[in-house]
Amino acid sequence: AYAASFRSDKGLLALTQGVPSGARQTLTNFPEKMTPIPNVFRLFGDEYHTRLYYGGDLEFANIKVLFSAADEVRSENDFEVKVANAWGAHDEVVFKEFTDAFLAEAKPQFAMLFSLSSHEPFDVPYAKLDDEYLNSVAYTDSCLGVMMRRLKASEKWNNTLVIITADHGTIRPD
Repeated sequence: AYAASFRSDKGLLALTQGVPSGARQTLTNFPEKMTPIPNVFRLFGDEYHTRLYYGGDLEFANIKVLFSAADEVRSENDFEVKVANAWGAHDEVVFKEFTDAFLAEAKPQFAMLFSLSSHEPFDVPYAKLDDEYLNSVAYTDSCLGVMMRRLKASEKWNNTLVIITADHGTIRPD
């Protein structure tokens, strides 16, 4: 795992477009400058289905521009949730629907899931550890474990590559 920045908008820019993190600004604030920059979702032709699932609000820091080339984008309002946190749908809901869609798709695919439950305020429907942060990470890890077991049990497993990375590390660079 490697974090490209200290903020999601900058880390996701590095992950989706290969652009190093800027110190003060991010290109998500200047979408017109992003058009000529390669985007991972544009690398795949029509024979692939591309998707992003995120339980939060894609308007945050204008990160929606990073995923505009994807065939399918699902975010906060696309998930039916009975319980959510301040950032949006809990990981268990997003991971399940992501995995359902991945397993149901007949075409080859590039699929990206952006998790949010291990983000402060660390409000998750899970109570295994006393430390709120570590508990939230354990919760996300449990959701990831369920997803990985489902993928491994499927016929798609032998032709699937799973990459896990952090979008950002510390709260501030100092």
